[in-house]
Amino acid sequence: SNTPNKPTAIEGTSGTGDKSSNVAGKVAGATSGGSQQRYEGSNKGLRLMQNLTSKGYSDITAAAIVGNAMHESDNFRAYEEYAPNTHGTKGVGFLQWTGSRRGEFENWARPDSFEASAGYISHEMEGGRHWSGGMNTESFKGIKDLDTAVRAYQDNYLRPSRQYAHTDRRLQNSRNILQQWQ
Repeated sequence: SNTPNKPTAIEGTSGTGDKSSNVAGKVAGATSGGSQQRYEGSNKGLRLMQNLTSKGYSDITAAAIVGNAMHESDNFRAYEEYAPNTHGTKGVGFLQWTGSRRGEFENWARPDSFEASAGYISHEMEGGRHWSGGMNTESFKGIKDLDTAVRAYQDNYLRPSRQYAHTDRRLQNSRNILQQWQ
């Protein structure tokens, strides 16, 4: 379960000393002065964990999504894919949306922000139309095993080319973020 002390491992923020009120500011990237701090790498991962668990995803399924997003976006460093994919296009955002999904994402919000990628993940998943293999958001949320959740999200939602799937990296990312979260 998500307790107020989980995100306190995030470095680089200041606060009031009250852990229950300070956690939200740390996760959201706010400092005590109210300015926004951009987090890189695993800090964005923890912010995304907070975002997803607040929307009803378990620690396991949130970690599966975050681990996949970490792989897709080069640990949240690449807004756009570095090279064209097999279709000659480049994906954008945490999940490297391509084709019509890229256009929908870019029309949904200012796409180059944390809030846009995090928000669109939830928005798109709740719509449910991009799942395959008999999977849907509710059945995904019910998965209790991390490896199963990572593979289910990869294979039934993202559907990367097998040649570039790198499931081992997605699994390791998910294990790492879950360990940081707990």
